[in-house]
Amino acid sequence: MLYLVEHQRGFLYHFVDVRSGKRMFACEVSSIDTALAACGAMVAATEFGGEMAELAEKFLNRIDWQWMLAGGDTLSMGWKPETEFLPSRWDRYSELMVMVLIAIGSRHHAIPPDCWYAWERRDVLHHNGVPFVTYPPLFVHQYSHAFFDFRSWYLPGDFDAWQNAVTAHQAHSEFLQRLAKRYPKRFGHYSEKLWGITSSDSESGYRDWGGPYRDHVSEPERGIDGTIVPSAAAGALAIVPDQAINTLLYQQENYGDQIWGPFGFTNAFNPASGWIGPDVIGIDTGISLLMAENALRGSVWQAFMQHPIAQRAIKRVGFQPREPHDIFALS
Repeated sequence: MLYLVEHQRGFLYHFVDVRSGKRMFACEVSSIDTALAACGAMVAATEFGGEMAELAEKFLNRIDWQWMLAGGDTLSMGWKPETEFLPSRWDRYSELMVMVLIAIGSRHHAIPPDCWYAWERRDVLHHNGVPFVTYPPLFVHQYSHAFFDFRSWYLPGDFDAWQNAVTAHQAHSEFLQRLAKRYPKRFGHYSEKLWGITSSDSESGYRDWGGPYRDHVSEPERGIDGTIVPSAAAGALAIVPDQAINTLLYQQENYGDQIWGPFGFTNAFNPASGWIGPDVIGIDTGISLLMAENALRGSVWQAFMQHPIAQRAIKRVGFQPREPHDIFALS
């Protein structure tokens, strides 16, 4: 399907018709959606080889990352045939890391290694005095980490992407606990056992929420209303395994079939109001499965890091392997 769907210079449209593969809703070709699809293709190529690897390589080799730079040193968020490149760029910390690395490691259309340093390491908050780079929804600390093994590789002189993710998750859990203490009637259910919000559905529609947002501030910014998003913790299974397992078990044991079905957890629920989201959303179930597998066996990391694109990115940017005892200390 990836090889047959409508595309522009290898980049996939954000929405396509499942039957025809044609663009829908006058949407953009999306650089990040294409990158995440590329991650899956890389893993599949390594794991299955043969015809699967051949199809994956055709897809990967046609993506023109140089074109998506649009004359700059950071990647554009997308392109439309009607208006061409979107004005927004991937220019600050977010889920962009694995996309930039894939683009640098590309076989035919690689962008310069210096593009790794072109995006800003902001915003910087602090947790127990430790600085970490953040964007509030937890998924930004998970999507790149599901594929590129930052636990085993680091870049001397740059921020530690793995430790940064660990700290961001710890800060998030404590932020919700502070909300519970400050506003017990609205958020008293948030606790060490019940935590986790990331971009999700809510009673009032889609919300791009997370937290913390500012140092030393415990307020329900961006409309936080008491919702719990199971994939926020499930996507952390390989990053903060003990905390993630504990809250997921608590959620299942205490809310049972209300939030758990044939496809796993519902997208979101609100213990304060009793609202339970009716949908299971693929991208959230996806990060849950990827991180569960990495927590159990690390096989997604292993397959991705063995692919030539990842190997070239490592060399071109200058990532170094951690010593085994350092990896153990981070786990």
